[in-house]
Amino acid sequence: MALNIGFLVFPNVQQLDLTGPYEVFASAGLAVHLAWKGMEPVRSATGLMLTPTVTLDGCDSGTPETATPELVALARHRMAGSRAERERLLPPLEPARQ
Repeated sequence: MALNIGFLVFPNVQQLDLTGPYEVFASAGLAVHLAWKGMEPVRSATGLMLTPTVTLDGCDSGTPETATPELVALARHRMAGSRAERERLLPPLEPARQ
């Protein structure tokens, strides 16, 4: 089974912080996904529209018919805005289920 890598995409993300690592993993032949709360396009800090390929809920669905990331690389600390705004956009994560 191939490893699926998911990168969190969120409003005002610095596009280079996302697409640089995305290209590295994709060039290595891994399945790479953009994860967000919904499937609507998300605007980067410079206006580039990024389209999620999986929802955050889909990342742990475990259904074989959908390619879901086993790992979501988070750049939450790089999100613009206040802590309250960051938590509104992306609530604190629950511990991983075993």
